[in-house]
Amino acid sequence: MYKHFKLIILSFIVSCCTNEDKILETNASPSISIIETTDVSINQSSFKIKVEDISNNEFEIGICWNSSPSPVIDDNYLTIDYLTTELLGTIKNLESNSTYYARAFLSTDSKIYYSNEIEFTTKSIQILCENIYKYEIEQDERAKIVRKTNDGGFLVSGWTNPVFGSNHNNFDLVLLKFNSNCEILWEKLIPGHLNIYNLIEEANGNILLITQGNGYGTNFPVIIKMNSQGNLLWKKEYPKETYSSLKDIVITQEGEYALIGTYSISAEERFGWFVKLNSQGEIISEKSYPKQNMMIGKSMVQINNQGFYVVGDLQYESTFLYKLNNIGDIEWRKQISKEPSDLNRSLLFTSDNNLLISGITKRLGPDKSNLWLVKTDMEGNILWENGFGKEHYLFNTNGNDSATEIIESESGSLYMTSGGKFYPAEGSPTLQSNIWVFKINPFDGRLIWSKEFGSNELYTWDLSYSIAELNNGELIVVGNKEDDETTTISFTGDFWIMKLQEN
Repeated sequence: MYKHFKLIILSFIVSCCTNEDKILETNASPSISIIETTDVSINQSSFKIKVEDISNNEFEIGICWNSSPSPVIDDNYLTIDYLTTELLGTIKNLESNSTYYARAFLSTDSKIYYSNEIEFTTKSIQILCENIYKYEIEQDERAKIVRKTNDGGFLVSGWTNPVFGSNHNNFDLVLLKFNSNCEILWEKLIPGHLNIYNLIEEANGNILLITQGNGYGTNFPVIIKMNSQGNLLWKKEYPKETYSSLKDIVITQEGEYALIGTYSISAEERFGWFVKLNSQGEIISEKSYPKQNMMIGKSMVQINNQGFYVVGDLQYESTFLYKLNNIGDIEWRKQISKEPSDLNRSLLFTSDNNLLISGITKRLGPDKSNLWLVKTDMEGNILWENGFGKEHYLFNTNGNDSATEIIESESGSLYMTSGGKFYPAEGSPTLQSNIWVFKINPFDGRLIWSKEFGSNELYTWDLSYSIAELNNGELIVVGNKEDDETTTISFTGDFWIMKLQEN
């Protein structure tokens, strides 16, 4: 149990007031009360506190708590800056699935006044199922994408590589279909030195895989269409100049496929690339965007047939939000990043008609490389931004294509996943990486909870790449589980598929 407040992080929300409002001149005894408990999660809880009739200029306000009733400040406490008569205090670093008792307090030079007592129980994260999948026993395999399907199950795609270590040019794709109980219904192997960027399911159950040739003269997009049983309908290649890549896909209201990406003629000549295909994969139209406009389009959404929103960057530097019309012309762009190291990964349209951009940042958060989340309105104006991580962990150090996938749940909460590399207080990062899941308040970007999964051993390379929510609110997280090896890191592993539930 943490004593006092040194390790406690405090946040507060204030109402408008003037400095004259801080001290209420009255002869009545002061009154303090907890009027509401909010955001109870696996490791924190927030409390709305009301204070009245303060006549002393020397006082301190806070919350005390304990695992037994009638907590006092000698147990555990934090202080709150008094800016108005209604405050919000947040206790963090609590144990999950544990019952606590909390009281607000007002301390003067002569007396401590305690509020009513609140009993609350933190939530827990339960692993409902865990699937370590091996397509081939002696191959390196990683799950990169998970998507919920129309029938309540989910699809997982990733790659299997017969070459151990860091040579990842021999990918063959694997596509797995699961029911909601994590049972495999079917599996397909798709050979061809391919890497997976995205997959989507159409309303009729057909599946589209957005892949990329990976060396051996195949540095271009390959799009694969399958039926609901994983049988091939068509496979099309889209080579353009010396290198080309399509990163994301949207099914338009007309039933066409709109894609965003990049292509290059040389290292100095790189372009953004917008492509529309018909249902047979034939190019209907395409647009190129020169360097001064867009070089790499990463993620795209379409809103009510009113054009497209795209998040992208200029040669892996800075982050821009673009508005395109329905034929791909740029209507406007806005720089979202405040530093070149603010890099984007995905874009999401939210239920409150705003946009979320996820990525990585060195500017915000608890350490040197953190997850980045920005909420904007539909004109690209920033509503809030925040950095997420943990001290002594580096997130997304593998470059701008590392996973920082964000989803919005049916209840409106935000979930983000990534892998974090541990490093000690002194020295370089260790050969240890674990899966992390973050839950975030959609209204102000506050962290609600974070949870780490992995073996927590020195020579492990456990990573997460993608997250989805099933119909019943359960979460599916997929990534890589390091092979059992305790003396060295092999950079080889297996599909790691977890189903989680917050209780």
